[in-house]
Amino acid sequence: MHGSRRRAYYDATAFPQLAAVQAAWPTLRDEARRALDALGHYLGGQATSSYILPLRPEAEDRTVYPDELYAKACALAPETTRLVSAVPYVMAFAYSRLQPGKHIPLHEHWNPNLVAILCLQDGGNSHIIVDEQRRDFHDGEIIVFDYTLPHESKNEGAEERIVLLMIIDPKKARASQAQTASR
Repeated sequence: MHGSRRRAYYDATAFPQLAAVQAAWPTLRDEARRALDALGHYLGGQATSSYILPLRPEAEDRTVYPDELYAKACALAPETTRLVSAVPYVMAFAYSRLQPGKHIPLHEHWNPNLVAILCLQDGGNSHIIVDEQRRDFHDGEIIVFDYTLPHESKNEGAEERIVLLMIIDPKKARASQAQTASR
């Protein structure tokens, strides 16, 4: 993670603490399915095509859902919670589900963060486009991108796409990388 932050994608290996999360992706996929199925009713009308189930929400999302949702989600996903909470620069994390044939429209965020997406179930043919650059989702792979750039996601596959979204504070990530390098 060097130089200008205005590039669309980053090399996931630049975030070595995510390796333990990535290695456990089959377990995390099972937890995600269980939690999304059990708690989808909290998400109201969103649950029909795409939605996000926060385990540790971003600050601006804390008022969207009741606190009990986060506690229940974490209880249904103990390994996900344990592994992701151990990464010092992950500020928030959530599961995202996108049904077949659906699309999350082009949007961007104001907060200057990166997002690491661990694909838990690729749906057969799904992808993300960041700043007009496409990356396909593959089970067990991580894609890291700049949250402030325009991005959208599509699932053109026959199954739902499920990912684990991890919001990264770039300043904390740089500090963690510098600390790791000095050892």
